[in-house]
Amino acid sequence: SRLRREAQVVILVEGIRFSKQLSSSLSIRGIYPSFFGFKNDLSDPQWREFRSSLPLLTGAMATFVLLSKWVTQSYGFLGRRRYQVAVGMIFIGVLHGAHSLIVLLLALGGYHLARFAASASTLTRTPIRAAGSTHEHKCNRFRYFFRWPRSVWLVWLLDCGFVLWARSLQGTPFTRLSPSLGFLDQHAGLLRWHVGVNFLLLRVLSYSLDIQRVTCRVETEVGGGEDRSDPATGGKLNRQDLNAVSDDTVTSDNGISSNNNGISHSMNSNNGANHVHMTTECDVANADDISLMAYLSYVLYPPLYIAGPITCFSDFLTSQKKSESSLSPPSSTHTPSPAAAATLLPYLLRLLLQLALLEVTTHLLHFNAVCRWRLLPYLEAHSTTSLAPLQPRPIDYAAAAYWVVVFMWLKFSVMWRFFRFFSLCDGTNCPENLPRCVMHNYDVEGFWRHWHVSFNRWLVRYLYIPLGGRNHKILLAWIVFLFVALWHEIEIQLVGWAVITVLAFTPELAVKKWVGSWLRRRRLDKKEKEKEKEKESWSWRKERGLRYLFGIGGTINAVLLFAANMVGFVAGVDGIGAFVEKILHQSPWFTVKVLVVLFSAIQLLFSIEDLQMGLSSEAVDQEGEGRGAGEEKRSAEKGSAEEGRGEREGEGKGESGEGKEPCNIEAKEKEKRRRSEENNRKGEKDDEGKTK
Repeated sequence: SRLRREAQVVILVEGIRFSKQLSSSLSIRGIYPSFFGFKNDLSDPQWREFRSSLPLLTGAMATFVLLSKWVTQSYGFLGRRRYQVAVGMIFIGVLHGAHSLIVLLLALGGYHLARFAASASTLTRTPIRAAGSTHEHKCNRFRYFFRWPRSVWLVWLLDCGFVLWARSLQGTPFTRLSPSLGFLDQHAGLLRWHVGVNFLLLRVLSYSLDIQRVTCRVETEVGGGEDRSDPATGGKLNRQDLNAVSDDTVTSDNGISSNNNGISHSMNSNNGANHVHMTTECDVANADDISLMAYLSYVLYPPLYIAGPITCFSDFLTSQKKSESSLSPPSSTHTPSPAAAATLLPYLLRLLLQLALLEVTTHLLHFNAVCRWRLLPYLEAHSTTSLAPLQPRPIDYAAAAYWVVVFMWLKFSVMWRFFRFFSLCDGTNCPENLPRCVMHNYDVEGFWRHWHVSFNRWLVRYLYIPLGGRNHKILLAWIVFLFVALWHEIEIQLVGWAVITVLAFTPELAVKKWVGSWLRRRRLDKKEKEKEKEKESWSWRKERGLRYLFGIGGTINAVLLFAANMVGFVAGVDGIGAFVEKILHQSPWFTVKVLVVLFSAIQLLFSIEDLQMGLSSEAVDQEGEGRGAGEEKRSAEKGSAEEGRGEREGEGKGESGEGKEPCNIEAKEKEKRRRSEENNRKGEKDDEGKTK
């Protein structure tokens, strides 16, 4: 713990020194003067646009939420849905200007494709030709060809094709399409229209696959045919399937993550607003729930349209219905309930604190601009000029890699929590994308569970499970991460990010699988079969050698995660070479020091998690002791009541004492037996530990 604190202080002080020296000597693009003589690093375009639009977005979101509550109370659920569609249309019109027509065209095309695929997925046999209905027969044969599971592939291929076509139009003026549309180029909007297309694709696919699940389920229940209630997986996607996969890939409802093989445990996320369920089926009561109006209210929902978090259609529909029932008259009021206010107020304070911390970071540490414009190799190349005093040291390279990742985490955390806060105020729940600090990670699997959680859940539901789930983990890792890279942008640096991530992920999965099977064999040997009935389990955390071994593996994973994020989002494939050469080749002893610090930090994370798990066990023990004390207290009260009754009957104090004594003896015997059983269990544990 002391070594980690000292390392953080050193990397903070050295980072501030280098940033101040560099910004005062050079004029760097993206670094602007700020208050009190400081300079603010706004080289990241995403953060710069969000920061400049923050007052306008806050006013727009607050107005939307207030009007939404009033409409819900006055006109009910359907009125609220119409209001969301109308405001969503206006919202994208202001954001994208004339290019909002392209977004609406993609959305409407996705809707009609989804309804066609849903109707085709219910066909189980070849249509029989009837007399005088040749055209109708051909249409039915065409729909039958795209029955399930071809309907799923049809939706995936065409929706992704639409998005690629839309990306090819990026930057294309309307005059190139038609001279008569030249007037539309004057209405560009506030935000580039292709930014929202990526999230639109995920929402369109979610709606399409969810309604196929609903139509197949209804057809099966009514007709008694083949069970295809989940067209994406070939069967029912029940809670047991999701729980099985959640142990490997997806976070739980409150941000707690645990690996089924007992290797990785994560800290609790004490975030009361992060309780969101992944529903397995759409809460469809009638046709209006999957109508065009419901679809548009989902894909154009203003608080989540720009950057998410991403929520599945089934979760969105369920959350909307729950919030409508809680706000419907006469029980609803214009003020939120005390429970909602108690949850949202700490969430808002945490958001404001992170925003202030991000502002301090961009004012004191300018490493995002340093890495974005590749100033470190530039300074190395001009070592004989007037820039010689600015020659970077190995600690500067390490500080750049560290603070860039911290900046990315703070930036995304502020943006996602901002939009999620207003979504929660409107009664629409969605996952917390970053439930824990970026530095609390020592394995690739755990890192991607807690980075963009909503996207992780989407991938699990619509890509990971349909392609085989845990049965083909290593193969699916390549498919999933390549899809994620291409979903962001079709760029070589993102493909490099995906390759490095999977190369780090594949051996980790193999090691975890081998160690997990070894741990299970060790737990289930002959001497421990009887203890399995008592739910006693052995943990690798009790073995010092395994802790050190996993610490070494976590150190390697941490280095690879830093490298992957630097390649994918900052320096690029060619820019990472300067970091590797400077840190590994020219300064091997510094590399050893960095690895020692990372190893110590990971051991500290193990200790923190041990403390968390110990506190949980202690709470369970205290609960058991409380039950025993309660039984003893009830026995004593019973004896006192008998004593009072004896006095009223005139039997005297001695007789009343005789009535009380058996109860006290019985309680003492129970307590004695309970303590004896606990001592026996502790003794067995000690003997078992010595034997091992």
